[in-house]
Amino acid sequence: MRGSFLATQRAGAIMSRRGVGGRIVNVASIQGLRPNAPGVSHYNVTKAGVMMLTKSAALELAPAVIAVNAVAPGVIQTQGTQPLMDQNALGDPADLVPYGQRWGRAAEVADTILFLVSPAASYITGETIIIDGGYLLQ
Repeated sequence: MRGSFLATQRAGAIMSRRGVGGRIVNVASIQGLRPNAPGVSHYNVTKAGVMMLTKSAALELAPAVIAVNAVAPGVIQTQGTQPLMDQNALGDPADLVPYGQRWGRAAEVADTILFLVSPAASYITGETIIIDGGYLLQ
């Protein structure tokens, strides 16, 4: 939470001084919307905080034409999560992920961030885009 706050604050100040607008994208998690494991309440609360930080900063920076959004990934296949996936510690994505029945890929998160900083997202601010293949639908 602290890192997201400080980075948003600093980027917002720099962009405001430049006077040409800008885009900020924070990274949250679906666990900020729905906890799915015991023992990680500290993590869940900070990710929910990142989502509210995003909305608050979007409102504060709107006059400077700075859009602030967030992405909230679900389970994403990375070097860090691969051991858990290999042990089936996260469950079977065929049972948990309605769309595609697989875990997400890092490139899918990157592509969403690229969309949010592109001209195609020029009228989007204060939003959190969930990237979970429908995991939260269940």
